Amino acid sequence: MVVCLWLILDVMASAGLRTFQRDADKDGFPEQRVYLQGNQIVRVEIDLDRDGRPERYEFFKNGQISKIEIDRDHDAHPEVITYFEAGAPFKKQEDEDRDGYLEKTIYFKGRVPIKITYDRDRDGRPEEIIFLDHLSPLKIVRHNRDLTETIFLDPKTKGPLVKRILRREIDSDQNGQPEKIFYYQNGRLTKLLEDANKDGRFEKSYIYQGGKLVFLLEDLDQDGFFEKKTVYDQQGHPKQVLLDRNRDGQPEIVSSFSQGQLKEVLFDRDGDGRPEKKELYQAGRLKEVLYFEKGRLSKREFYQGQTLSRLELDQDRDGVLEKVAFYRNGYLSQVEVRRPSGKVTKRFFYNDKGEVIKLVCYQKGKVITWHYQHEKPVLYEEDLDHDGHPEIRIFYHPNGTKELVRDLNGDGKPDLWQEYQGDTLVLLKRDVDGDGKPDLVEEVTTP
Repeated sequence: MVVCLWLILDVMASAGLRTFQRDADKDGFPEQRVYLQGNQIVRVEIDLDRDGRPERYEFFKNGQISKIEIDRDHDAHPEVITYFEAGAPFKKQEDEDRDGYLEKTIYFKGRVPIKITYDRDRDGRPEEIIFLDHLSPLKIVRHNRDLTETIFLDPKTKGPLVKRILRREIDSDQNGQPEKIFYYQNGRLTKLLEDANKDGRFEKSYIYQGGKLVFLLEDLDQDGFFEKKTVYDQQGHPKQVLLDRNRDGQPEIVSSFSQGQLKEVLFDRDGDGRPEKKELYQAGRLKEVLYFEKGRLSKREFYQGQTLSRLELDQDRDGVLEKVAFYRNGYLSQVEVRRPSGKVTKRFFYNDKGEVIKLVCYQKGKVITWHYQHEKPVLYEEDLDHDGHPEIRIFYHPNGTKELVRDLNGDGKPDLWQEYQGDTLVLLKRDVDGDGKPDLVEEVTTP
């Protein structure tokens, strides 16, 4: 049988209050004091640890509890304050770090917590808001100076909090429209939507499987359609990029990667399944470009150090090259024109300005070479026996004259020189001793 001793003290009679106290263990330190005004309780003080000082203060209004304060360290700054309305709690404030500021607030509905807020920087605005349903978190909203983060949770699961996350929203400019939304399933990220330019439309959608990124969808023109799709490998490197700008479900451009480095790009503009262009890469650098017409190769480009070095043309797509162009330091240096048999018929040589400086023509029984300056002929040569020593040379001079030099005996030395003014022969020179120098000079006059 527990014996309780209640004492009535009239020390507060001047305030119209009566005080009751209880000292159950009779140690001289009451565990509870009750203050009444008239017949109604207005305050109750409770000494929870029986050290002679109350830690719990209960306040009443019109006979119903209105507030409870708990001050365990007796510093006059309660660690917990609970507010009541009609006898039921509607708000509870807590000082979790014991710094004298109540940074945590719990809101109730029907005696059940429905929301928790945290104001850790003491600015009166909560940085974190947790919405609850039947004691389980439904949503957490976190604010700071830079962004707002909203986390949606699944109250049905029983695992750790991270496994209950269904969705997270990041609102960096705090305008109510999130720029990022994260979706989760069983604690793992499944999708991320991103609105980088903050226009209210999500331009990027990241898709995850097993916690790893597998797809990235991008809306490049912000029209609501994802034109670009990136496929990732198990290591998180891009494996394939597909671009569908005309929204027909058939990508016009498909880029393939190996270990994150670009390997091949296919261009199918008309969507017939046959690429018109193929780019080949090595170690991420462009090495070759192939062009197709109706599925057949028509042009081929070769690159060195990202610079064009060779171009092959098969204009009739019969497998035989009609032209081959060579480049030096990115400039056209030589062009070969070929017969259907594949043999070269002409070679054009160019300077860095793109001007023809030499043309070599291969004909039956002879090789003809033209030399140019500023795209004007300065020298004509004919090699009749293909020995590399031309038997005929014609020099074109700036003053309009030209000189014909001939090797008559095929020894590689000139034997005859003829100078013309227009089409008129004006000077004739001959080598009679075979040293390649003129011995006889004859001026030719017209009658």
